[in-house]
Amino acid sequence: MNYANNIKYLKQYYPSLLSIIDENRESLDPNQQLLTRNNEPNMKFSIDGHEFLLHSKYNAYAEAQKWASTIRENVKSGHVILFGIGMGYFLEALLELTEVTYVYVCEPSREIFNHMIEARDIRTFLRNPKIKLLAVGSDDLLLAQLGKLIAADISTEMTTAVPNIYTRLYSDVYKSFIENIKNSLTDQVGNFHTYQTFQDVWTENLLNNIPYTITCPPLNFAEGMMKGKTAIIVGSGPSLSRDIDHLRQLKDKCLIIAAGSSIQALQKNGIQPHFVVSVDGSEPNLRVFENADTLGTPLFFAPEIHYEILERYQDQMAFVLMNNNSLADYLYSDRNIPKFISTRTVTGTAIQIAEYMGANKIILTGQDMSYPENQFYSAGVNHISDEAKNTTVNSANLLIDNVEGGKNPTTQSMLITLQDIELLIKIISRKGVEFINASQKGATIGGTEYRSLDSMMEELNHNPSEDIDFRNNIQSPTLEEQQRLFSQMTSKLKYVVKQTDLVEKKLKLLLDILNKLNAESSIRNKAKVSQSLSEIDDLWQWITKQETFTAFYTFSRDHYINIYKRYVPMIIESRDVFEKSNLIVKHLGNLARNIQIYLPQLRGMLQNTIDRIQAYQSLESEA
Repeated sequence: MNYANNIKYLKQYYPSLLSIIDENRESLDPNQQLLTRNNEPNMKFSIDGHEFLLHSKYNAYAEAQKWASTIRENVKSGHVILFGIGMGYFLEALLELTEVTYVYVCEPSREIFNHMIEARDIRTFLRNPKIKLLAVGSDDLLLAQLGKLIAADISTEMTTAVPNIYTRLYSDVYKSFIENIKNSLTDQVGNFHTYQTFQDVWTENLLNNIPYTITCPPLNFAEGMMKGKTAIIVGSGPSLSRDIDHLRQLKDKCLIIAAGSSIQALQKNGIQPHFVVSVDGSEPNLRVFENADTLGTPLFFAPEIHYEILERYQDQMAFVLMNNNSLADYLYSDRNIPKFISTRTVTGTAIQIAEYMGANKIILTGQDMSYPENQFYSAGVNHISDEAKNTTVNSANLLIDNVEGGKNPTTQSMLITLQDIELLIKIISRKGVEFINASQKGATIGGTEYRSLDSMMEELNHNPSEDIDFRNNIQSPTLEEQQRLFSQMTSKLKYVVKQTDLVEKKLKLLLDILNKLNAESSIRNKAKVSQSLSEIDDLWQWITKQETFTAFYTFSRDHYINIYKRYVPMIIESRDVFEKSNLIVKHLGNLARNIQIYLPQLRGMLQNTIDRIQAYQSLESEA
């Protein structure tokens, strides 16, 4: 009876966990299940000849309550990460603590979770509103995603709770879980500063690049074109210098992809890759292409790229979209365009394009993911000043294993980039793609086998020779189709301009009411405070439902919105109407003012884009 009710409950509230049940139920060992002397479901394990009980053999719940009491004094903000729920008793005991307001749950064992589904009525505790998140499993992808979700939700100090039996049984998984959270937090700090610096640049690039996403085709044509082939993705690391001669010989044997700035080193050595991938919208990336031959290699880009690169690029171009980009999603919602996972390095995009094209073996070279022998780039890559490179290398105070058994200096940022690529490789590997790291003296890359390119030359030279050229496949839309797309995009942007005017009026009203609420709260006028809170809620709900907000603000002001979101639970939890009003005045007020300041700038960018599109449209129609 428990099982049927539990499945029905999971289907309604945790549907993603149903596959865990389906995959593992038949493999459960009924001999692992037993009862405590208090008649509670329990489990036993046999590890290295030693038998362990998941809970006390006498009273499992009393044991869990005793454990939870040791956590109580460490709970500072009310937010707790629970690693391991057992048969549910640890979670139940934790939820009983009045100090706990939200719990983020990770159960590393699918086996334990399945036994719990069989033996207990999970509805009695999983329906508790304090549970903010529930994940089951221990694979690297899950732990990484979980770390990012938890890090994104943190506004104050969090407490980690781990039952002793889980420390024994799953210590390595726990360490990986905590490391993922720490890395995600570090990444978030970096992302915050990156967003502050580049938020407007990215929006400007996306808007200015609209004409090129109309006159150039999306990458759909390339799907499966290189099925069963070998792709070599070339990075800019110092090890590239050792493989240049080999790459020259492999031009008609393998698909050679330049990841970003490596185009400089390749062209300096007389090698034109089959295409270059670029997504970076920064000034240094613009300098990459100022020093590159833009007539010799097709460019596959994402619309975030610096718009002046596309203005100057002379060879053929095609484009893709990156996920987690609400603005691009809105602009191109009515088109079928390949979309890839956004990573910290263009190498990640190049890997996904190679897999999309059908490559079943991907070789990485020049992908050092560290600073071997205190070097930054390969010879010929010169878009960043020596001073900037030396500053980064001198700050590389961490050491990481390299492919030759030694250690390379690295930075925390580069380490997170490496882990990002390792995670992507694990995802792509599940599709049957083999990864080889040929970057001599580079960092060890998880999920790859290290083999020098030199040792593979005989094998690779047995590949059939082909004249790999994509130019005939890169077909621009017809003029008629381009005109249709130009008109469609212009109408969409004009609609957003009108909506921006309406949002601006609503924001002014919202800020006026926030100021009034602040005054009402200071004189403790409860009735007026409640009325103002209701008006603010109605206005804010209206604003957040508009395309201007869901597309433009969530992209260009994402970090400010995320800061506000972190305080939303605190606002919801507050039972004191005056405390609630003070939190809303402070945190929603900060966000609303930031958006208000941004509106004139956004309106100017939108109008400039409309003018740009119409001018481009006129040129195309005359051509």
